[in-house]
Amino acid sequence: MIHTIETRLKLNETQEALVDSCVVLWSTYYRKTWKLWNNQQLKETEIYHELMNLNLFTSRQVGSLINKVKTEHAKIKELSKTQLKQQKAKLLNITKFIAVEEKNISKLLDEISNLKVKLKNYHNTNKAILKEPKNKIHERINKLTHSIKKKNLVLFNKKIKLNRLKRSIHILEQRIKFNKFKLCFGSSQLLKQRPGSFSDQFRLTQEQNKYKNKDLNVNLAAWEKDWDLARNNIWISIGDKNKPQGNAEIQYDHINKILKLRLTEQTANERLREISKNINIPYEELNNNINHKYSHYRMQARFMEINNVEFCSKNQVKIQQAIANQQPITAKIIKKLTPGGKNIGYYLQLSFEEVLSIHQNKMNKSNNFTMGIDLNEKGLAYCIIKADGNKLSPRDQKQNSLQYKPCGFIQWDLKDKTTAQRQWVISNKITEILAIAEDYNIKDIAIENLDFSSNMGNMNAGYKGKTNDKGFNYNKMLSSFAKKQFSDMITRKTERLGMNLYLVNPAYSSIGGFSKYGVVNKLPVDMAASLWLARQSLYGEVYKEEVRNNINNISYIRYVKKHKEAVVFPYDNLSKQSKREINHKKEWNTIALALGKNRNSWYKNFINYINNKTMNEGVNPKVGKTLLLPKELFSSDNEYDPFAINPS
Repeated sequence: MIHTIETRLKLNETQEALVDSCVVLWSTYYRKTWKLWNNQQLKETEIYHELMNLNLFTSRQVGSLINKVKTEHAKIKELSKTQLKQQKAKLLNITKFIAVEEKNISKLLDEISNLKVKLKNYHNTNKAILKEPKNKIHERINKLTHSIKKKNLVLFNKKIKLNRLKRSIHILEQRIKFNKFKLCFGSSQLLKQRPGSFSDQFRLTQEQNKYKNKDLNVNLAAWEKDWDLARNNIWISIGDKNKPQGNAEIQYDHINKILKLRLTEQTANERLREISKNINIPYEELNNNINHKYSHYRMQARFMEINNVEFCSKNQVKIQQAIANQQPITAKIIKKLTPGGKNIGYYLQLSFEEVLSIHQNKMNKSNNFTMGIDLNEKGLAYCIIKADGNKLSPRDQKQNSLQYKPCGFIQWDLKDKTTAQRQWVISNKITEILAIAEDYNIKDIAIENLDFSSNMGNMNAGYKGKTNDKGFNYNKMLSSFAKKQFSDMITRKTERLGMNLYLVNPAYSSIGGFSKYGVVNKLPVDMAASLWLARQSLYGEVYKEEVRNNINNISYIRYVKKHKEAVVFPYDNLSKQSKREINHKKEWNTIALALGKNRNSWYKNFINYINNKTMNEGVNPKVGKTLLLPKELFSSDNEYDPFAINPS
């Protein structure tokens, strides 16, 4: 598992100028190397020779440039393939939606025709046979006509979207076919905000565009400054295990806390020219590698040392271990805004493969508990279950003298946050929830499988997600929320702690969790969903294994599981339904339809559902006080709040 540590460099004016020149030059030729690789599609050897002939970089710096471009190109290619898959799923769903709606419109037209025939023969028909008067028939025709107009409008918009999707799919297919992709250095979002460019500004809200409603010249100067920082901000040196400190160009001495930098050839030559002027020796004589007499001047020009480079104590130990194990260490010099956002600072990032060790003592003392974690836009809901699949009770908590509750909710606020801020919040909350898992000596963590490609395909395709009148929309969360960061972070953190991470099928986790376990355990929706996920990992069958690492003969595997929960409620009598072999998906789909889209009505709808023998034939539930939820889960209007986070 790759681990990255970061610290800010303390530079004087001379050092800052030298580092900045290297960063700008490297970033500039990173963009040019991208053009050579992506646009011109030159071979790696051709790009190497072309860059070396410029005499601007060392051979290793050129290698780092090419390696970075290849990695970025491969990443964009995989992303494009995922996007293509999602777009095709959307296309299929929209096509199905259009076909269904056209069929519905056809039925409505037939109904209108029949009603018109009825009206035509109204006077010749026996009035006793007629079930409705003439005015009611007219009302029905008007309603049906209005419904057809609405459906036609929806279809018109869907067909426009369908054509756009087809164009988008064609573009993606062409890019993948010819291996040419688009990459905006500096981000397209920032490019759209450029003052004086109105082509894309209509897409941005006032909050999204910070260069609006000010003097144009002032705005343009501020934008150009940010644009330059966004494009010229990085210098990378790929690690090499055969070199001292795991790197040939940027080396960190953890003992003396000194950072040694090999400057670019251009910067080194400029420094050597200044040295030649100061000592009155011709530059050509100093730069002659055969002349060993002046080698110390050449080394002085090529290398620079930065003192007092320190990491926090925890990271200092990690980098020391990595150097001792002779691991390759990739170094990055990043130019970015300081936390205050007013000044520009230079940061050192060291990336290396962290050697993880399983906590055998802790694993042996495990209580065989499983923690399920449900993710949503408001935070992380968790629930701990025992080996028998039942929720851990407060009595179990007291018996084991445990600090935390067995079920709970950890809130966060990701609204109006930058990517870095979101990552910081998510990381802290994951650390908090895993501290609870450590308190219970848990070795198994279950989360939903965050491969949302199929879910994403349903968005804007005529299918509405889980939505309530408070404005929560699951699809919106999927498209905007940093789910990948969450998945990567929890994977890294569970591996460090020696825990098993299970990825489970999230289908019907909220609906099934609430109706089967939430009501009887008096849990809100999100915690009930986390209980469902924990049971999925406990009883599910493994249908996929993902090997994450293999360090020191230790393999870290994420198990992807799926378990079919039967629609049998704990408060039901044994019924025919539980004995029948009915399609599983259809069973839970029936529950979903009965509960409705508004989560606030779930409890009331569910009580009505299980009491309705026509909808749930054979079930004879015992509905009593055991099904009543605590007052904390209800609003002032006595309406059930599924997002309440204070369970009894």
